Amino acid sequence: MSFIIGNHLINVRGCILCCFCETRVSFIEHYVPNAQDLVYGGYFNKVFHVVVPNNVNYRRVVDGNTLANVYCINCRILLGWELIAVAQPSQYYVVGRFFMRLKQIMYLSGVTLHDSLFGGANEQAPNQQDGVMNRITMKMDVRQ
Repeated sequence: MSFIIGNHLINVRGCILCCFCETRVSFIEHYVPNAQDLVYGGYFNKVFHVVVPNNVNYRRVVDGNTLANVYCINCRILLGWELIAVAQPSQYYVVGRFFMRLKQIMYLSGVTLHDSLFGGANEQAPNQQDGVMNRITMKMDVRQ
């Protein structure tokens, strides 16, 4: 089974990898994308090959919710956070969900989840040339 995110056809049975060491950290089927969430872009129900330290120094509170850091087991880069306590439970904020940094993880194709959800490196900004170089060139020609 496959689905489309942005312009990319994604196979559900595929894996999601750490961008730095390419360690598998989740299956695509565990990722629930949400383009409306501009901070996290969705959540994961399950991750693996990660370390979640059981130390308060690796936790933070955001809007009353307690998040624990999640690191890649191989290269120890910060990949995201696990929600370990919720001030006001909702359908979106549930204890045990993982909110990952989408620029730090990628599909097997090498495209980061951030770029596939929000667009990225393959998109070009519109040409913003205002003609300043043309005016400078014309002035130089006049002086000669």
